[in-house]
Amino acid sequence: MWIVSNNNQLISFLVSALFGVFFCLFYDILRSIRKIGYKSVLGIAVQDVFFCVAAAFITFMLMLRYTCGEVRFYIIFAVVLGFAVCNYTISPFFRGLLTFILKKICLLFWAINKVFKRLKFKTVLLFDKIHIFLKKYAKTLKNHLKQKRKIVYTNTDVKNRKDAKYE
Repeated sequence: MWIVSNNNQLISFLVSALFGVFFCLFYDILRSIRKIGYKSVLGIAVQDVFFCVAAAFITFMLMLRYTCGEVRFYIIFAVVLGFAVCNYTISPFFRGLLTFILKKICLLFWAINKVFKRLKFKTVLLFDKIHIFLKKYAKTLKNHLKQKRKIVYTNTDVKNRKDAKYE
């Protein structure tokens, strides 16, 4: 069994509490995404499972770093305590600010999307006009390239004409 000094325990407790705060802020990002309109039940379940697995893996890595992989309940308690303290102090302000920023970003993307839709509509109209023009032009060219039989009278065949005057 590996002996952990009091100084090491205090440092690992504070680092674990800090990781609890980071977990809370990361979960606030997920909550803000849900708040602006992402409300699929399956999507929320997948997000929650991903969050829990990531938090458990990071907490395990934290325990490997500070206690050589031994389960020390004060580390788990510190993570939960850091999460709870952050959830009731910093989190409401952070979540409100993040939701505001994400709504503005969504509004910006909506405006950009609207501009591109208008451009798409205008370019489709332009290409339709170009297509119609090219079809008409191709038809005109086709008509001009056809061989038309025309009878051309020339003065070289004067002897065979009845009204020709012989000198």
